Amino acid sequence: FSSDLLYTQHYVDTEILQARINKALQNQRQITLFEICQQHPLEKGLSELIAYMNLACKDHANALIDSDQEVEIAWVSAKGIDKSVKMPSVIFTRH
Repeated sequence: FSSDLLYTQHYVDTEILQARINKALQNQRQITLFEICQQHPLEKGLSELIAYMNLACKDHANALIDSDQEVEIAWVSAKGIDKSVKMPSVIFTRH
């Protein structure tokens, strides 16, 4: 199974996602993915969420996935349907 298959549903610009993380970390030492999604609601649903997760997994030194802490991240699909997923908390920290 490849996460690339999920990207084919919607193009996700990971540079924009990384820029959002970096900008948030200019003013604070850490931010959760949940907080980022509150400030920048998901436009591409699960594809965008997986892209954020991939960024966290690639940057072990500056991201923590806390499987002891569960969060629910919600979005509205392109068809106007409310969707959500429960997942471990992701914390991005300043370099």
